[in-house]
Amino acid sequence: MTPKQAIALVKSYAGDPNITIESCKNYGMDYLITAYKDPTEMDPFYLVNKFNSSVRKYTIAENPARYYNTPEVQIR
Repeated sequence: MTPKQAIALVKSYAGDPNITIESCKNYGMDYLITAYKDPTEMDPFYLVNKFNSSVRKYTIAENPARYYNTPEVQIR
């Protein structure tokens, strides 16, 4: 799965094709995508499994150091 495919899954999961995509990170078996409808949203994070295409909400509070130490992938 490519980052673009993961983003398309997040848009479908969120039910909003115009959701703002802030970033995409390579999170091992997942992509961590920051996407929000409202910039004040507290946890605008989604994990997309690269192998089975499952999407779930996520909070970076589970492991903030991992989030801040993982570089973004190119999505354009």
